[in-house]
Amino acid sequence: MRKLRNIIKWAFILLLVGGGIGGGVAYQQWTQRGELIRKEILAQFSDKAPQLDVAVGQCRFDFLRHVRIEDFSVKVKGQKTALTKLPLTVITIDRDLLLQDTQISVDKIHFKQPRLQLACSANGVWNFEGLPELPKSGKGVLPEVRIEDGEVAIYMQHEQGAEPALFTLDDVNIELVPSGRRKFQLRGQTRIEHAGVVNLNGEFSVDDKTGEIKGKLEELTIGSKLFGAIAAMVPEADKQWHNVRNQLIAEMSKAPDPQSSSPFSIAGMLSRNEALPVSYTNDKTNGPFAMVSASSDVPNKNAKGFRDPLLGDTGANDSTMGVVATVDLNFWLKQWQISSDPEYKVLIDLNGGEITNPVLPFPLHDLRGSIYVDNRQIVCRNIFASNGPTRIEVESHISQPVASASDKVEVKIVNLACDERLRSRLSANFGRIYDAHQPEGYIDFEVALKYDGREKWEPRGLVVTSKRAGVTHKLFPLPVKNAVGTITQQDNNLVIDMKGFVGARPVTLKGYVQEPGPNSSILFDINVEKLPIDEEFINAAPPGLKKTIQAMALTGTMNGHLRLWKPSGTKKFQPTLEATLHNGAMNYAYFPYEVTNLTGELRAVGDDWTFTNLKGVHGDAKLYANGTYQKPNGVSELKLRVNTTGAPIDRSLKSAFKSAQILKLWEDFSPTGTVNVVTDVHWLVGSRADITMPRVEQFDGSFKMKSLPYLIDNVRATYTYQDGKVEIQSFEGTHDATSMTAKGKVDFDREGWTARLEQFVIKDLSPNEELKNALKTAEVSGLVGISEALSDDQLVSIGGMLELRGTDNPKDPMTAAWDLAAFLKDGDIDIGPSFESVSGRVDARGIWDGYSTTMAGSIDLTALTVLDYEFEAIRGPFEFQDNVLTIGSKDAFAPKFLPANRIAPQQSIKAKAIGGDFSFHSQTKLSDIPTYQIKMNMSHAKLQQYAKKYMPESENLSGTMRGWMNLSGEGEAPANLSGSGQLQVQQAELYELPVLLQVFEALSDATPDRAAFDYAMLDFKVKNSRFNFNSIDLEGDTINLHARGGFAGFDKSLELDFYSRLSRTQVPIPVLNQLTAGWVGVDVRGNLDDPKAEIKPAPLLDDALKGFLRSFKLRPPQRAPVFQGGIARPLRFSAPQ
Repeated sequence: MRKLRNIIKWAFILLLVGGGIGGGVAYQQWTQRGELIRKEILAQFSDKAPQLDVAVGQCRFDFLRHVRIEDFSVKVKGQKTALTKLPLTVITIDRDLLLQDTQISVDKIHFKQPRLQLACSANGVWNFEGLPELPKSGKGVLPEVRIEDGEVAIYMQHEQGAEPALFTLDDVNIELVPSGRRKFQLRGQTRIEHAGVVNLNGEFSVDDKTGEIKGKLEELTIGSKLFGAIAAMVPEADKQWHNVRNQLIAEMSKAPDPQSSSPFSIAGMLSRNEALPVSYTNDKTNGPFAMVSASSDVPNKNAKGFRDPLLGDTGANDSTMGVVATVDLNFWLKQWQISSDPEYKVLIDLNGGEITNPVLPFPLHDLRGSIYVDNRQIVCRNIFASNGPTRIEVESHISQPVASASDKVEVKIVNLACDERLRSRLSANFGRIYDAHQPEGYIDFEVALKYDGREKWEPRGLVVTSKRAGVTHKLFPLPVKNAVGTITQQDNNLVIDMKGFVGARPVTLKGYVQEPGPNSSILFDINVEKLPIDEEFINAAPPGLKKTIQAMALTGTMNGHLRLWKPSGTKKFQPTLEATLHNGAMNYAYFPYEVTNLTGELRAVGDDWTFTNLKGVHGDAKLYANGTYQKPNGVSELKLRVNTTGAPIDRSLKSAFKSAQILKLWEDFSPTGTVNVVTDVHWLVGSRADITMPRVEQFDGSFKMKSLPYLIDNVRATYTYQDGKVEIQSFEGTHDATSMTAKGKVDFDREGWTARLEQFVIKDLSPNEELKNALKTAEVSGLVGISEALSDDQLVSIGGMLELRGTDNPKDPMTAAWDLAAFLKDGDIDIGPSFESVSGRVDARGIWDGYSTTMAGSIDLTALTVLDYEFEAIRGPFEFQDNVLTIGSKDAFAPKFLPANRIAPQQSIKAKAIGGDFSFHSQTKLSDIPTYQIKMNMSHAKLQQYAKKYMPESENLSGTMRGWMNLSGEGEAPANLSGSGQLQVQQAELYELPVLLQVFEALSDATPDRAAFDYAMLDFKVKNSRFNFNSIDLEGDTINLHARGGFAGFDKSLELDFYSRLSRTQVPIPVLNQLTAGWVGVDVRGNLDDPKAEIKPAPLLDDALKGFLRSFKLRPPQRAPVFQGGIARPLRFSAPQ
């Protein structure tokens, strides 16, 4: 500054010296010719300033008070460039004083087109530094000085390789008017290159070097050209500019500081290619001097091979540090005393302009306001600029040279757009907050930067006002629109109070940021009422939750409170959501059972969600649910327990099952009723849901199998479903008086379902027409035949294991397997022979393959009646195959069976009756007209018990019976029954047999001995509805009777012809002795209830052997019984010799 003042001072002095050198010349010299004046000027300079080279052209004096000096120039010896050139100088003297007193007094000096050339070498030496010390001025009156159309050229040489610089002031027009003693009043103007016209006025004292000057520049353009000129002339300014610029570039080049507490930052801009290069180029001028101007050298980004260099731009091409402005500049400079620094005041009125410095997120236009600067302060008043709707206003007061605690800068931004431009200028920490909320729209921003009195400027009084802006938080990007409210700074904290809308629903946001910065703690409380769970809400949800909500088809409205908490020292927010659901609905994709009127409570902490007290309905059903949604291992996981009460088993419930096997099971059983269900849903998002039902309670239900349409109603059951399996924990049902209970499980595989009932029990099953028709519909041929064999009033109880299986193919029949025990009580079974009063147990293991039945098992009956004869303790095996029921052993009916091939006893049906042992085998072909075979052995039977039970009128009979009988038949017709057999009675007492009594009565009037016969043997065949006797042999001590032929009909008809001879004891029988010489014949006719005996001559007895078994009151069975098992070979007896 001091060197600049010296330059200016010397410029004026040289002008004055050059124009007023003759002020002390004697009068005689003025009156001589101009040449003498010229020589005198040169002499004066040679004497007083010998280091100067002075040149003077013509000098003329017109004796009218004017002296004209032409082409006056001065330069320092050794310099190439003249310091000053005065083409014409006109000096006006006091003519009266000259004429009266012959004294010369200069009144006025007029310089026309003077030129002052100041030059500075590269090493900093000015061309005026060789000037001598100024002569002391006298105390005379100062002349008036006028400079017309002058020019000042300042030429600067720089270091090697750099272009020189030229700065000019032209159109210099100045008037110096004496004011008081030894003072000047100054008025004038000049044009400064790249700055415009400067108007000047002021005053200064010549002797004490004090004064003041005021000036004004209008329409001054602040930009690259002006600064380029200043930088070219003042290298220190250029260096300072580069220092600032380099600091700016360094700040833009370094990595963002994650620990910065400042809200704004330009760090990292260059790495984002947000800046362009700038450099200085030369504007060549005509003449020896070159003006250096600042202009941006911006490469074309579309040019081939373009690459932004790391050196970044600091603003628009024609700007200085991004500033271009048109200003009116008023200045005031005053020097109170030579020993003190001058006092100055500068007022800059901004009349337009723009700021494109990259520190700002966007350029600012229409820059206006005022800047006041003096020795003590810098004050900005009403500074504002805009970018579209955005307007920035600045008020500031900064003390200088040292800032004070009262200093502040107030910034107000109106309609600041929340967009990527703003985001790019935020610090790393505030950028994370910005990114987390994704704001949009416009806000107003007010803040005051206050100096703390030590070293830092701190923000105070921050107020951010939202003007229907939008926020979308990344944790749950549900847009909040039309947000209004404020963010206010309180001490070092930010207090947030906002209201907005999510869709059509109002939402409030309250919160605070404590100690803003990387270690700040942040709390947001967001409240919303009746927020719809709609497509916008679902799309905003995190991916895992979004899939969950979509899978659940969840709708409704929520009253919610969302708290976002970031503790100090952490980077992540910890969200907590508490919400209540209203008027909701849910229809889970993996179990689409629609729930309406859904209410409940939701709570989320971070990624973990909890659902409690969920309540809803499905028709008459009520549902209650609790659950969680978590990400324990980074995988979204849903756990939900649903309690359903009173759900009807209907089409909607059926449609909820997605498993083809369950649907096929449903089709196969057609369940109805009502259920209470506990359902657990476990779903890892991205995989299939695992649905389990730990408890299913069915009541008031029924089912009817498609394959066996037999209705079971009044069903009450408890099930579980897990891992593709149904466990039947309990089952109860009825059909009329029949009850059913079961426990078991149902498994599912790729082919279908399998139901295994380990504890299957049916009580009092009635084989009525409904059951038989169901079996016929099912076409279970073997079971149809068995059911047909049971009488309608027969009640059967069944228990054991039953297994059923169905496939996914609707054309496939249901199959079954079982291991059951059937319990009968006083029932009838008709499988050819008729079994009556059957009681006991039948164990059966079998399968139904959909086409035929195969079964095997054992019989353990306590009692049954067949052919009116009672048996007890009936035990043995049976089997059923190819619709053939074998009771006993099928080997008994093998084509090659021989008597010698005995069958093991355990393979026979064993029974007890009349004190004896019986073994059976039977085989029945079940069809519309069944065919059957029966083989039976008897041993150790007691005739006395038989007579007592079946012949109470002949209770004195006794003996031990053995025998066998083979029968075969077809259908129920007795005429179709055929077979053969033998009966042996030993140790017999047979006298009281009705037939024998008639025979004895016919033979003798005497009553025979009870033991008239102690042995009997009968050999018979069954055919044509009667027993045809091959032979009857009765042996006794008193009499023997023999019969060949004869029969006893099923209709009780009787035709027997006996013959006899004397017994072993030769007891005389008068009739026999007289008529036959020992032989006698007796014809027995009539029926079993009333037999008639008639003696006939012996010759007539030859063809009279008839059946004798009528006395046992046998009647033909309606259907031959079919038993399975082994039997000993048939007995073959012959009469004793």
